[in-house]
Amino acid sequence: MNQKHNSSTDHQKDELWCAGLPFVGDLSLTSEELAHLRWKRQRLLVAATVWLAVTPLWPLLGLAIGFLIRMAELAVINSKSFSDVAIILLAGGGMLVGIPISILKAKDCFHYAAVLSRTLRVGSVRRFVGAFDYKFWNEETLDKLLMKLLNKKLIEPGVTDALEIEVYPQDEYIYGLNQNCLSSFFPVHLTKAPAAPSGAARFRAPAEFQFETEESIVERRHLTAEEQKELQSYARQTRRRSLIYSPICLWFVASVSWKVTITFLSWNVSKLLTLSLLLIAAIALFLQTRKRVNAFIQDAENGWVLIVEYPAMDESETNIGHQPATVEFLIHAGYEWTIDGKPASWRKKVSP
Repeated sequence: MNQKHNSSTDHQKDELWCAGLPFVGDLSLTSEELAHLRWKRQRLLVAATVWLAVTPLWPLLGLAIGFLIRMAELAVINSKSFSDVAIILLAGGGMLVGIPISILKAKDCFHYAAVLSRTLRVGSVRRFVGAFDYKFWNEETLDKLLMKLLNKKLIEPGVTDALEIEVYPQDEYIYGLNQNCLSSFFPVHLTKAPAAPSGAARFRAPAEFQFETEESIVERRHLTAEEQKELQSYARQTRRRSLIYSPICLWFVASVSWKVTITFLSWNVSKLLTLSLLLIAAIALFLQTRKRVNAFIQDAENGWVLIVEYPAMDESETNIGHQPATVEFLIHAGYEWTIDGKPASWRKKVSP
């Protein structure tokens, strides 16, 4: 067991990251940019008002379509095959489909308008600047955004291109990229966690963690006290989320099971099957939550993280899917902890 570096301090400062880029400071918006945001907010509020105004009209639209179809039948073939039941179904369809769509659209408009209002009060956006690292652009939204950047030639496909991302001050949406303001609201996950401690002591990991080949030697290091507290916070967060989302999942299982079984089976058999499925789902959710919570707690208590250094790749092999050079893994949870010294994008330190 050979020590490679000096031990690092346990006191680390939390840093804010976006797609592998560090936070470098706030950028004040110009008067023209603020005026554009006011116009954009006003347009969103008008759109939300329009969506709310048309909400009660959807059933009437269904009725109108039904009457038009009947009138067309009478005018062309002198028939009344289109029944009153069909007209009622169209009205009901307009109510069940159109009304939720209008409400959701209005909700989105109000939400985005609130994002702009908060930005106008602050008067600045957050800047993240650094080398473009494809390893942090694997989420669906970011992948779509990456394709837009490449198509517009705002960046070139390479791993050393400089990138600047501007994020709204109090919300996780991208305001601009490379000083180009985006017209749409692209959500982005911000990571709040310390970078990998520099100069941390590294040791050879036990044999069970080594690869069969000698291409890479797996090492390990001690987690700092702050990193252990972060892992404990994830365990608490997992428990809280389970208390919120488990009842929703169980309600969905019970509803679907009852609707399906009661159609084909008797009331007693449907009740038995629904209760059985509900019990199985509850046990599965409990075991899954406990497994994840225990993994975070074990990683925090053991205090070790594995370090894998992948071999360097040829320049000809460098592409969007290239492997990182150095990755730290949690032993029990199995998640990436840092990638090339940067915190993995799933991490977000939460309060105790």
